[in-house]
Amino acid sequence: MTKSPLGDGFEGTYEEHVEYIGLRHIMDGETPSEWRNRIWDRLMYFRNKKYYTYGEKDYFCAHKALLYLVDRQKLFPKCGMTICYSCNKVVYLGIEHLSVGERSVYNGLEGKFITERFRNISFNGEHWGIYQHWATACTGNKFRKLNFEE
Repeated sequence: MTKSPLGDGFEGTYEEHVEYIGLRHIMDGETPSEWRNRIWDRLMYFRNKKYYTYGEKDYFCAHKALLYLVDRQKLFPKCGMTICYSCNKVVYLGIEHLSVGERSVYNGLEGKFITERFRNISFNGEHWGIYQHWATACTGNKFRKLNFEE
């Protein structure tokens, strides 16, 4: 077996690593529940073999497609949803940062500034959302032994 050379903690082969990363992607028009159902069998295969990347031992983060403006390629940033391995449910983690507004952008081809609206959403704080889920709503709570009894 040739281990993945990508250095992110994944213990399987390179081909398995590529497949595992692809499972994260919610496709256009796909609901979170449809995404979970589509990937579930393969995700459980990786989970049972203990194949996961750093930070995804207890949960699996979803990524949603966005079009990149320069060459129309799709980027897949985190979208604030995860599958909790304690209760096997899709969990919405919340937004860490949201910026909305207008900005002036110089268009070099036309030689003038144009005003465009923008929205920037960040979900980089997913671990806080999953901790809140484990403390308040998780029916399994296998990974974080939270006890509020005195």
